[in-house]
Amino acid sequence: MKYLISLVSLFLLSGCLTQQSLDGIWSFELDLQGNKVPFYMKIKGNKATLQNNTELIELTVEKKDKSILIPILNYDAAFELEQLQTTLKGHWIKYNRKEEYKLPLFGMKTKFKELPKIDEVAFSNDTKMKLTFENGKHGVLTYKAGNTHSSIATETGDYRYLSSKVVGDAIELWGFDGLFSFYVNAAYDLKTKKYKGTLYSGKSYKTKFVGEFDDNFELRNPNEITTFKGDITNIKLTDLNGKVAPIVQKGQATVVQIFGSWCPNCIDETKFILDWKKKNPNKEVYFVIVSFERAPSKKHAIKLVKKTKKLYGIDYPIFIASYTNDKKVSDIFTGIKDFISFPTSIYVDTEGKVKKIHAGFNGPATGDFFDKFKIDFEKSIESITSNLQ
Repeated sequence: MKYLISLVSLFLLSGCLTQQSLDGIWSFELDLQGNKVPFYMKIKGNKATLQNNTELIELTVEKKDKSILIPILNYDAAFELEQLQTTLKGHWIKYNRKEEYKLPLFGMKTKFKELPKIDEVAFSNDTKMKLTFENGKHGVLTYKAGNTHSSIATETGDYRYLSSKVVGDAIELWGFDGLFSFYVNAAYDLKTKKYKGTLYSGKSYKTKFVGEFDDNFELRNPNEITTFKGDITNIKLTDLNGKVAPIVQKGQATVVQIFGSWCPNCIDETKFILDWKKKNPNKEVYFVIVSFERAPSKKHAIKLVKKTKKLYGIDYPIFIASYTNDKKVSDIFTGIKDFISFPTSIYVDTEGKVKKIHAGFNGPATGDFFDKFKIDFEKSIESITSNLQ
């Protein structure tokens, strides 16, 4: 009788330990240098949606027993997780690094039916804060009334959608899009009447900064930072089909994107261009990507670029300038000076003359910065197509 009761108990216990369904809304925390970066993710079947404030990032799920792999879009990164009942534990990993790059990740299943609505508002009014980092470079923290997100714009690009919280004289910001991770904390200093804080990103990067509200501060004009001298029509590279050709040909108004498939700001700029092309099918503008990859091999680099091209439907030529981070931009564009950022766009007129170079890209998360870019983009297109009218 006692043996029978033990068997029944074992049966009931094994029933309790039956693997829970992976489908549902999961609350995650990424351990970022000792700081917790929270985010939600919805999993249903072989699909996942990562929620980064108002940004929704669609991913795929690969399951094998308790092991779960969630690749991050076209990037050489993924979540490697293991499920134990209502928890997921593992790492966020970037594969294209010489040294091991992984951060701990922990998730718990919630009772939510859908991703929760973001309704937290950190600042009461429009906010613009000048940030001065310890290396002397600047950024601008912006918040627009009515939004749920903040953002940081820099001369090289933006930090995308950041959640934020203000408690007394302390500010906290965080964001994670599957490739870039950020955590910021700052406190008001009564002596200097400025905020003093630290920005953390990824496995090891961190920098101190000083912040002060300044509605009049402006970053340098992105059209006046990088210059080019020489004949850009002389540059020949290999495209994805193995064909060597000039990246710019006379007779065509051309926009050359200096790009990397590993670069979210480059992807954001490309998505903008693809949308613009659809809305302006009659504009005689030739777009071309020159890609500088960071991959362990040539074969792997081509695979990543082809994956990027397919995922976003890029319908214009892509040339590979560097496969394994072995060449600098100045090695290919020998006439370029003061190159600071991926992406950088070069506007070339029909005579093959460089009319303008735009450094960096501050995208949709940045509000006014993105609005200014769109206006400037139209002016830049006009400058290289005016003789085609």
